[in-house]
Amino acid sequence: PVTLPHPAVADNCDNAPKVDSIRQVIPDASTFCHGNYTVRITWRAVDKCGNSSTAIQTFFVRDTVGPVFDS
Repeated sequence: PVTLPHPAVADNCDNAPKVDSIRQVIPDASTFCHGNYTVRITWRAVDKCGNSSTAIQTFFVRDTVGPVFDS
């Protein structure tokens, strides 16, 4: 898996809002290729005042490399 940095978050109440995330890996049901899937990351930021905001990042992973003969 790829490690992504936290997104930049700005807030007028809190200089360092708490940021957490949920990562979902969704298989591509339209093919039988295990190399095709979607990664969806839902980011959530919460400030000291209890206000929150969410953002979603979506990555589509596709296997585009053909087979290679060993010898």
